[in-house]
Amino acid sequence: NWYTKLASQRILTSSQKKQRHKLKMNLRTCKSFRERLARDPDLKVMPKEAAKLEKEAEYRAELESIEALVSFDRVQEAIQEWIERPPPALTDMRRADIHRVTFVGKKTKKQHASDWKNMVATSTQNTQAGATAKAFREKMGLSVDLDSCQGKS
Repeated sequence: NWYTKLASQRILTSSQKKQRHKLKMNLRTCKSFRERLARDPDLKVMPKEAAKLEKEAEYRAELESIEALVSFDRVQEAIQEWIERPPPALTDMRRADIHRVTFVGKKTKKQHASDWKNMVATSTQNTQAGATAKAFREKMGLSVDLDSCQGKS
């Protein structure tokens, strides 16, 4: 289901996505180094490589905790309400209204008032509640930060 895939992509913040990618790369490095050690037992182990190998289980556990957040079944269950009763469509996909302002003088605004009527940047319209990724995470009960995902307090 495309909606479930989209929802799973919106759960993690950009920093969590970066952390997940780092963990995957660290595990790939550990795996390739273990393969090299298996082929050549006399291979000299550098201190940084040895440190990574020692932390391999920690990397795996951390990655599993992040991956559990975006599990397909969990996301499907959480968004079932939206699948059955979809939210209203977004009217404007650009920047959130609270951050939008017009950068023109008073006279220019007055001159173009009829042309710009009902434009978000020149009116007091608001973005629909729940239209941001943060609101989505909160609705799913996943208002998580990276520290809680890693089991830190």
